[in-house]
Amino acid sequence: PERWAAILGATKLAELRERVDLELTARNPERVPASAPVVLEVDIKNAAQLVVKTFRIDAVAYFLARGAEVDTTIDLDGMVASDEIVLRSELPAIRRERRRIALPGCERPGTYVIELIGNGKSSRALIRKGGLRHSLRVGAAGPTLRILDEDGNALTGARVWLGGREYAPREDGAISIPFSTA
Repeated sequence: PERWAAILGATKLAELRERVDLELTARNPERVPASAPVVLEVDIKNAAQLVVKTFRIDAVAYFLARGAEVDTTIDLDGMVASDEIVLRSELPAIRRERRRIALPGCERPGTYVIELIGNGKSSRALIRKGGLRHSLRVGAAGPTLRILDEDGNALTGARVWLGGREYAPREDGAISIPFSTA
């Protein structure tokens, strides 16, 4: 610190010491396979105590209510975190550290918002664990969809929302959508 005080000056050194950083690194994936553990990589500075809250979001209900995908601007007021971890650091306030934070609250497939809170600053990450795909075949009655998991296995109980209407699967698991002019 003495070396940096001489180079930066007392004022700049004090600003650097007081600055709080909670930055997610570029290596954090937005999508994670359903069977993989979720780990966030975060650069932390001047946060002796870091609170990590995991919120599991019902993406379908959110989409039906707002007509948009879940993102990090979601209002979490009134929501209770499904998991909360408190991490402590003994490093000096001027030192920045990179930490890998395992998130045991993200075990199941789904959409999660992770909120990091430390020393008056917060940062958020959006994690989508697992995913679905579809196959499409157009027939005489209209398009027929099959919903597949990330391993390519057909999901027989899946439903499709299209144009504000829900389409249920047939007995074989395929979902038929009639042709329409709209």
